[in-house]
Amino acid sequence: MLKTLPRSLSGYVLQGATGRPVSKQGAYAAWRRAARAAGIDITLYAGNRHSFAMQTLNAGVNESLLGEFLGHKDRRSIKRYARFQTDTVKAVWERHCPSSVRKNESGG
Repeated sequence: MLKTLPRSLSGYVLQGATGRPVSKQGAYAAWRRAARAAGIDITLYAGNRHSFAMQTLNAGVNESLLGEFLGHKDRRSIKRYARFQTDTVKAVWERHCPSSVRKNESGG
């Protein structure tokens, strides 16, 4: 699938400021810095897996199908992803950052 997407001039999916590809170590280091700054303790793998699960559920994919895809033996395991649907996260964001919501609504 990636082969069908338009490429940048460098041809890399992830590239640094120098135009060179981001190394595995560089990606992990950037993730650790961002996670530390956000005050969370989650690995790059777990963060991407969680993000995939959340986006999939928000797109309407059945929980048991997602659980099977992720290899969960117990259906209760998928429930942790189902706790935070987009509307819930949006409501929290709007309550705590109302000025940023108004900017986006006005096109700014």
